[in-house]
Amino acid sequence: MAENWLTYSELAEKLGCTTEAARAKARRMQWRRQLDNNGMARVLADLEALPPARTRPAGHREAERPNAQPVTTPDAETPPRIALEALEGHIATLKVQLDKAEAATAAERERVADLTAQLLRLTAQLINQRPRSWWRRQTG
Repeated sequence: MAENWLTYSELAEKLGCTTEAARAKARRMQWRRQLDNNGMARVLADLEALPPARTRPAGHREAERPNAQPVTTPDAETPPRIALEALEGHIATLKVQLDKAEAATAAERERVADLTAQLLRLTAQLINQRPRSWWRRQTG
């Protein structure tokens, strides 16, 4: 078990990630941390337990990864008519959902109006009930 004190930038280099990712890893792994004499934070990390550094080519892009999902675009085998019909069907479904949502919104607006009217009535009743003065309560 070869443990070394590494700065976050050194740890990031060993892990093949950013400095922030190395800091997060140190927190997750609950590695001991302390400041050195220069005020630099150092982490006590077991180098043998660390995975090998990941290297990426200079022109690395997400789409160039071997296990990346390709972006789906309409291909030449799909006739435009079929794609158009599918989109029209989806639009019809969305219109039905929109109508349902608008009906629910209208019902909620009516409910809010009723509750507001009730609140105003109760507020008016409270205002109209005048409490007796303290003198009348004392003397009866």
